[in-house]
Amino acid sequence: MTSDSSHPPERFPLVLEIADAADLAAEPFARWVTFAHQALSSLASDAGLPVMRATAVLTGDFAGAAREAVALGPRADGSVGYSAERLGGKAVAKTIALTDDFSDVRILFDSAAWRARGPEDLGLFGLYLVAHELTHAFVGRLRAESGAFVGVHLPSKTPAECARSIARASAEEFLADIVAGTVLGVAASISVDGQSRPLRKSDLADGPGGYASQLGLVLDDHVHPGWPDLVQRYRDHRLGLDVMWRRIVEDTDQVMTLIAHAEAEAAMDEAPGPMAGQYSGHPGVALYLAPAWTAIRQAMQVTVLFPPPEEFRASEAQITNAGEDALLAMWGRLGLTSEVRAGREFAIWVSEPQR
Repeated sequence: MTSDSSHPPERFPLVLEIADAADLAAEPFARWVTFAHQALSSLASDAGLPVMRATAVLTGDFAGAAREAVALGPRADGSVGYSAERLGGKAVAKTIALTDDFSDVRILFDSAAWRARGPEDLGLFGLYLVAHELTHAFVGRLRAESGAFVGVHLPSKTPAECARSIARASAEEFLADIVAGTVLGVAASISVDGQSRPLRKSDLADGPGGYASQLGLVLDDHVHPGWPDLVQRYRDHRLGLDVMWRRIVEDTDQVMTLIAHAEAEAAMDEAPGPMAGQYSGHPGVALYLAPAWTAIRQAMQVTVLFPPPEEFRASEAQITNAGEDALLAMWGRLGLTSEVRAGREFAIWVSEPQR
């Protein structure tokens, strides 16, 4: 089933696609996509964001639909496929640009994730997901319009390029969660101790600290002692350099994204973030992750969702510059330093990791 539903402002047309019209998630999906789209496109219109089209898709074959969309797009991230598996959980939504300038995006949602929520959520988890993914779409459009990607090599290859990409992505995940939480609070309220307040993500079925709990597992299972052990396996000639380096970069990317989610959730709850709070004493946090996240978080200066293009470009430069320095320093504490050579080739030098 496909239905076209354009809402003011008309320059941000929305198309809904529902693979199975009988899906129990179909009605709340259409309702919350429309609600979030109207809210965010109004802000985008006020900010003068250029025309873009979004297609929101509810599908029971999420991974397959993502692979299909990636194949249709410019593959700006270098992907040749897609896996929903992540450290700390599984992806249930994905925004994929079909054009380099984000003028046409496809936003995919796993219908199983909507059906799995209990009735106590009133479908509002879906609204949170939609607002989060729409934020990615609009930010991507603003990034293209602002020229923030001019001179950026995609896919990232050198350590510095990878560090900048990871910083950019984690900052955007934090922003998308804050925006989604704000939209959720506009849509519904809850009574706590006789006082009404905006609904928060932590009020939904996950309960408080959902992302933080996942982060705790990943810290123990992957980061420490996992990362220094991984480097040591290479030093002991039990693992190839390419494999070790690729795993460190991929893990860093996914862990920083998880940190962004957990920190945003704490911020919406007006609680200390896990980097400075419950996990501050964890060696993987104290030695590796906290300095990196702190540098990226402090570089996030924009206070509105859609700032003028020049302000956005300057802010993103601050984030990526800070992230490059901080993540290269973090990898250095793992014993990994790099030398960039002609043609974007690079060498990795490996020494004993700090523990």
